[in-house]
Amino acid sequence: MAGVIVVLTTLHPLSAGVSTNSPNSLVTTRVAGHFYSDFPSIHFYSGSKHAVTVLTEGLRRELVALNSHIRVTSISPGVVDTEIFEVIDPMNGKERKEQLLQNNPFLNSKDISDAVLYTLGTPPHVQVHEIIIRPVGEKF
Repeated sequence: MAGVIVVLTTLHPLSAGVSTNSPNSLVTTRVAGHFYSDFPSIHFYSGSKHAVTVLTEGLRRELVALNSHIRVTSISPGVVDTEIFEVIDPMNGKERKEQLLQNNPFLNSKDISDAVLYTLGTPPHVQVHEIIIRPVGEKF
């Protein structure tokens, strides 16, 4: 739920008319926020990610109503090989990550940065609304 609070406190100034030098706002959530997973006890996590997705869409609509040209894009990756596992669980995170990545396809950080660069590289009149990016064969 902390991610939802970060999104609210970070993005609310945009819809309140606060000036920004950036014509783009990128929000990273997770693919888990787009569907229900069969993973046990993940529904709370998925619910918080869905909240971020809905808040991002609400912000985009508020900015459209203000005739703003700020583009809002939600990027939702699947499994990514990052250090988050070790951060969340310093004792067992590395081992759990290795098991997950050994048995499942995954993205790397460059895959996500390429998606961000694509979004930022589109002409000013193009709104890349949402990107769901998953590794081929992801089972989740």
